[in-house]
Amino acid sequence: MAKTVRFVYDNTPVNSSGTYQCSGTAPGELARFQNEVAELENLELEGRIRIDERHRESFSGYRYVDTVRFMRLK
Repeated sequence: MAKTVRFVYDNTPVNSSGTYQCSGTAPGELARFQNEVAELENLELEGRIRIDERHRESFSGYRYVDTVRFMRLK
């Protein structure tokens, strides 16, 4: 079962760090993952999380975000 943004958020305790990363390395998968990064950014705008790091891959040439580290606030 693939983890979703909501699943990772719900299973990260308040005041704890979580990591969400792309499950694949193909450019198409990485491109689609950017929608999930946007969901995390929305959670940050809502004050539910604080994004600590957006890791960008270097092998595709597009510098897509492939991993997000965050702190759950609420």
